[in-house]
Amino acid sequence: MNDQPQIIRFRELIAEAHKHGLKSIQTHAVQYPAADNGQRAIFRAEIELQPQPEGPLLHVEATGDADPNNVSKMVVGALIRMAETRAVARALRWATGLDGVADVEMPDYTERPVAQPQSRPAASPRSRQSAPLPEGPASEAQRKAVIALCSQAGIVPPDTLAEWSAQKAAEWIEQRQKKNRAENAAS
Repeated sequence: MNDQPQIIRFRELIAEAHKHGLKSIQTHAVQYPAADNGQRAIFRAEIELQPQPEGPLLHVEATGDADPNNVSKMVVGALIRMAETRAVARALRWATGLDGVADVEMPDYTERPVAQPQSRPAASPRSRQSAPLPEGPASEAQRKAVIALCSQAGIVPPDTLAEWSAQKAAEWIEQRQKKNRAENAAS
């Protein structure tokens, strides 16, 4: 019995997603690395595919994280990019039905042998959801992100920001990022 997970290259995930009718990939910062959160970056990815031209859209969400303890020394300076890439990889695996772990999800991904992916049934629309959002109070990094997003949008940060939970902050950040992108696209 082989206890090693099957490892899939990120570029193979992207290629497989295109075969499954990839429509979009969007990412959203949930938490930025800061001293008060162990330098952990967390991102959510949303993938949309349309496997059949006239069929329904498949929407899959996943969360990825990165901190100095779960990445190789080569990428410890790129925690935000790594967390974002891991979220995308996880969502792509779920959406395409590939069984295994993406190379970028492994702490030492540059040092592991890579196996060919094996297919399993793809997820059905809305059948996979991401991991739960962080619990407890909003981190300092989340509060700073809220303030920065408010500044970008020209609005005043909420008076109750200091009392927000991490989950509320993450949800607000995600919604504000969508609104900011929509407003920027319209102008």
